[in-house]
Amino acid sequence: MNVNMLLYISLLIYIIVMGFAFIFKIKWLYMVAGLTWFIPIIEIDNLFLTLISVIMLLTNGIMGFYSPQETEW
Repeated sequence: MNVNMLLYISLLIYIIVMGFAFIFKIKWLYMVAGLTWFIPIIEIDNLFLTLISVIMLLTNGIMGFYSPQETEW
């Protein structure tokens, strides 16, 4: 399996998991979807794509802990 096919499969898994997380309002699925961003970090040697993957990984982790109903103020 080449790298492009692996990236397409991980993108499809990411979209499906994010859809389930959005529809059913399950927060921990956002963090599970973020794990698919490890695939480009490991498989691709491009620094730009690795940086984007790290940013997206952190963003999905934050989305898992964010709650719009609770306020700290």
